[in-house]
Amino acid sequence: MTPLEQLPVKYIPVWDSKTKQYVMAKCDGDYDGELIAEHRWRLMVGRPTTTIDRKIVYMHQLVMPPKKGYWTRHLNGDYLDNRSSNLEYMTPSEACVMRSQPKRSKSGYRGVQQLCSTVEKGGPLKYHQRWQAIVAGKNMGSFKTPMAAAIMYDRAAKEKWGDKAQLNFPEGGTDGGE
Repeated sequence: MTPLEQLPVKYIPVWDSKTKQYVMAKCDGDYDGELIAEHRWRLMVGRPTTTIDRKIVYMHQLVMPPKKGYWTRHLNGDYLDNRSSNLEYMTPSEACVMRSQPKRSKSGYRGVQQLCSTVEKGGPLKYHQRWQAIVAGKNMGSFKTPMAAAIMYDRAAKEKWGDKAQLNFPEGGTDGGE
C-alpha cells in the first residue's frame, strides 16, 4: 500500500437532481477533505461540481489543480472517487487512447474498421469483406476477419502506449499464439 492509499477517506454528499437524493463522493480525509467539505456539491454530467467565484469547478480540480496541457484521469473510472491515489495527469492524446469503444462499431473491436471504397467519384460506398487495424491514425494492414485486425491493433497499441494501452483482449487470451 502506498502512503497515498493509507490516507483516511472522507465522504462528501453530492446532490443528484435526477434521482432527487444525495450520493457520496470520496476524497482524502486530510486537507483536501476539509477544503472540499466547505462547498455544496451537485452532479453535473456524472461528475461532482460546485461554483467558486461564479465558475464551475469539478471536485477533482481541488484535489489535483489543472495543469496546462494536461487532463486529469480517474484511474478506476469512478468520477465520485476523488482520492489523490485515484487521480493522475495525462495528455489529451493519452485521453484518446483511453476512450471506450463506440457502441455503434461495426466490428465490435477497438481500432478496427471495415474497408470501403467508391466505384466512381461521388458514387455509393462499396464495403469489402476486409478489415483494417488503425493505431494513432496509422494503418496496420488489412485482414480477412475483424478478430485478426483486433489482434494486430493490440500488438501495435502495446508497442506504442505500453501499459496504458486500451486493448481488445487485455488478458492476452486471443493474441495469435503468444
